[in-house]
Amino acid sequence: MVRDSLAPRTLQVAPSSRAIGWLKRLGFGGFMFFLIKGLLWLAIPALLAWLGR
Repeated sequence: MVRDSLAPRTLQVAPSSRAIGWLKRLGFGGFMFFLIKGLLWLAIPALLAWLGR
């Protein structure tokens, strides 16, 4: 019991679930964008080199 009174108090505000949903969607979209972009940066030069033989 004494330990609880010595613990620092933090303010916990629950963010709206709607905002969390948008952030998750934005994060997933950003991840997919950069994944596809990176794969294209590898695939296009490889394809050009293969076709140029």
